[in-house]
Amino acid sequence: MFRLMSRRGKHLNLCRPTQQKTSNVYLDGSLDGTSTQSTQRTGNTDLVIGADYQTTTNNPTGLIQEVITYQQNESGNRTGIETNINTFYDIYTEPVAPLLLNNYPGAAAAYSLRRIDSSYKGSAVLVQTTNNTKGPVYIGFDSNNDLDTVSLAAYGGSEEVVVAG
Repeated sequence: MFRLMSRRGKHLNLCRPTQQKTSNVYLDGSLDGTSTQSTQRTGNTDLVIGADYQTTTNNPTGLIQEVITYQQNESGNRTGIETNINTFYDIYTEPVAPLLLNNYPGAAAAYSLRRIDSSYKGSAVLVQTTNNTKGPVYIGFDSNNDLDTVSLAAYGGSEEVVVAG
């Protein structure tokens, strides 16, 4: 039995291969703990999601958005399943992929609105409002190496923004 207390916003994955007594708990993709039971639970007791089946105390707090069960052992697919779930619920930040020109150097030229070389420390683009009411501003990259659209939207406000040139 695993109890999650005050762990809001986390992705929990309980893996217990059939006919085994050891369960692994993964929290946001990393092994968080194991538990060994001396006997498997049997009988016709109802499966209770979000509560301790033996007591009405120590129940988990928080919201449950999705529950998935498989008849067969899917521990070999755990990473793929967790990544798929994270795509929809954005539970944890995916590691930033290696940048294109770091993996494949030697380009004669490269133009992108995402950072494609970790050694590049400049901005992504110079923009201005259509009527140039605010003066041009450099927009950089966000923590995922994409164009910082939050800064771009904040700069433009209700005005249209164009590439300055």
